Amino acid sequence: MKALPRLLFAILCLLAVSPAAFAGSTTGKMVPLVGDYVVTKLNESGSPVTTTSRFYRDSEGRTRLDEGKLVTISDPVAAATIYLFPEERTYLRQSWDPAPGEQERTSSEGTLETTESSRGYKSIEGWLTEGRQYEIVIPAGSKLGNKLPVAKQATIWFSRDLQIPVSIEIADPNNGPSSHRYANIVADTEPHRALFQVPDGYEVQPTPTEPVQVRRCNLRINPDPLILVSFRPFVRGSGMQVATTNVNRGCIIADRAAIWQPPLNLTLLTPLYLPSFAVRWSDGGGYVPYDYWVVFGEIAFLATNGQDITIKDGLVVLTVIYVL
Repeated sequence: MKALPRLLFAILCLLAVSPAAFAGSTTGKMVPLVGDYVVTKLNESGSPVTTTSRFYRDSEGRTRLDEGKLVTISDPVAAATIYLFPEERTYLRQSWDPAPGEQERTSSEGTLETTESSRGYKSIEGWLTEGRQYEIVIPAGSKLGNKLPVAKQATIWFSRDLQIPVSIEIADPNNGPSSHRYANIVADTEPHRALFQVPDGYEVQPTPTEPVQVRRCNLRINPDPLILVSFRPFVRGSGMQVATTNVNRGCIIADRAAIWQPPLNLTLLTPLYLPSFAVRWSDGGGYVPYDYWVVFGEIAFLATNGQDITIKDGLVVLTVIYVL
């Protein structure tokens, strides 16, 4: 008599991760959210710095992050990312389609080795979360240029009710420890549609024309880490990472390399030898072993002005869940 309940449970688990199980459903929506996004990282002197941004997500998967001088809008419906600069009242719009002549998709240039362990359950901000810890190893001699293995650790606390990783803690030997968490969360509140559009009176940001000086090339990857969530079968997580260097120092992005795990895909959006380089990470679909499923990607960029070279790597975290 005990075998039947176990068999039924196994069948239900199989259906929970099968895309075919939801093929006929059209009612799936994301949980709309409003809250604070709190990030703690080390600055260049090694001291922890905490920033708090305002976060919005609507039921169609649009997100907005207000960081003061920069507002980032990710719109999977329009397949574009919009950057607003409130002080200058300017904006940049980056389509998720590759530039003419650019490679639409790249194949993985290596493998990441990961091991997973359970951290159990706990309440964060009043929401039940499930914790998992991941050991991420970049093998020696990878396309990222590391001669020795590089090990990173990510601890993720995921809320099924909110459909987000409420807290992510990362231990990175290259960039130091960092934490990324949501606070003051209000769910089931639909943000106004205007929050995800370019406001009236904003103009396209002009190209910088500052004089060239030969100095050190700084390099920034925004965002790092890039945190994506797929709501299968309706919305596949997608987002951009943009590497920028000092155009006024004669610096350009001269090279890049990446490794990642399926179902992640990488699309190149801009050519090399410019002061910025944009890529789009996305959920390429296909089977995942269970719900929810977490995979990782790593990308490294090289900036140079002929005299100075700077290399920096960034992390991507994709969580795949199924919604009805």
